Amino acid sequence: ENEKMYYDDLDISKYAVTMKKSTWDVPRNYENAARHVVNCIYKFDEKTDDGPPFGLVDGKNCLTFSSAEELMKKIDDIERANRYEELQEASHNWVQDYTSENVSRWVIPDE
Repeated sequence: ENEKMYYDDLDISKYAVTMKKSTWDVPRNYENAARHVVNCIYKFDEKTDDGPPFGLVDGKNCLTFSSAEELMKKIDDIERANRYEELQEASHNWVQDYTSENVSRWVIPDE
């Protein structure tokens, strides 16, 4: 209903499902990771290597999947192995590398 409710929901979430919209560089991927929520990206294996987002690796800092069954198995495996915090931290570290300030340095290097 409102922005506060949206962020309150993110703050209690562990995983968030995203997918390609007009491009793969969906702002929600960054927003989720910034709020310590692990992205689960539908059919991300279809993304070409030449377009953003860069640096997302299945099982390291996100989860990729092609079916609900595949996603549930991956989540179950992570939870059973107590790997969630590791994945969550890697996801948050990924988004910190892609802040506007950091990305601008790639375009306009410090002199």
